[in-house]
Amino acid sequence: MIQSVLISRIAPVLVFAYALYAAPAAYALPSINPPFSASVCLTPADVTGALVGTGANVYSGVPACKALCRRAEADCRHYVNAAAACDQAQIGSDAVYARRQCELVNPTNKLARRNCILAADTAATNDRITVRAERQSAVSTCDTWGMTCENTQGCQ
Repeated sequence: MIQSVLISRIAPVLVFAYALYAAPAAYALPSINPPFSASVCLTPADVTGALVGTGANVYSGVPACKALCRRAEADCRHYVNAAAACDQAQIGSDAVYARRQCELVNPTNKLARRNCILAADTAATNDRITVRAERQSAVSTCDTWGMTCENTQGCQ
């Protein structure tokens, strides 16, 4: 009795497995993608794009203007670094999904799997380089904004 129950449960699985083995082109493999349809992070440029103007006259005439300008510059740098760190984390996470997709699509072809993983890793490396450059540029924008703010006439 137990054997017939096991066979009745296992038989459909075996048939399905054989069908996958015998006709892999007929079965569409699922896709392994990141769970997000868009970036969950701000970019460093998003942060500097949210700055008010060029920094000129933002706190002019306000008591402790220079201190406020320095604080705003520090905040800008902090948010730029946080955005870049988020971007870097998402790049790493996306690379994991891409590698898993390579393994799924190329389960037996080691060369194809290796080339696919290499392409995924190269794309992630290039994305990381881009984020580092964007971060440097954005930090420079924060610095310029802060200096402009502090050097505005009427800022004490």
